[in-house]
Amino acid sequence: MSSLVKGSRIQLIKVNLERVGQRDWMNEREPGVGDVAVVEEVFVVGTVPFVRLVCEPEAGFLVWRADVREDGFEYVKM
Repeated sequence: MSSLVKGSRIQLIKVNLERVGQRDWMNEREPGVGDVAVVEEVFVVGTVPFVRLVCEPEAGFLVWRADVREDGFEYVKM
């Protein structure tokens, strides 16, 4: 499991959209390189670790929220 915890701020440097599980129905678009996101939750489904990420630059202005397999993205902590 990664060192990500709820509340961590990250910037995506690589994302594999095939590893995205659940998506929020209100998303404006898919997660992308350069996006800044906050970890909402870290959880396991079966044996597969997932991270729920949300990109919301301002409160109430959701760009996207998605559950991404831990091996489906690379990031730098902010």
